[in-house]
Amino acid sequence: MPNEPIGEYWGTKVPAGVAGASIATRGHYCITVRDGLVIDAADVMCPMKYVNHSCSPNAFVQVVGDGFIYRAKTPIKCGSEITIDYAHSAETEADLLPCKCGSKFCRGYTARKEFIKAIMRYK
Repeated sequence: MPNEPIGEYWGTKVPAGVAGASIATRGHYCITVRDGLVIDAADVMCPMKYVNHSCSPNAFVQVVGDGFIYRAKTPIKCGSEITIDYAHSAETEADLLPCKCGSKFCRGYTARKEFIKAIMRYK
């Protein structure tokens, strides 16, 4: 059902400069809660850290205090992959992560449209 809670993204709350410092993760499994605070799930068994990106996601992230709840955006059938739109910021072309989600609405990158347009304008 839409808006139904799926799970909580949890981990160690750390300053942004410390998050993803592990060589094994290189910043993966880190989500910014607000300026200067990151939830780093690299070293915990949080199943929500394995949710992938799609430009046409079936779930979304709701900020609750200093944490995140994943909620259904559309009805999700049993056995279906749960996806969210990463829609992250990007300052340079190196920050643009390629997207191969296969959606007819695929942006080609996981960043938000306005960042993609701004970067590609100067390419």
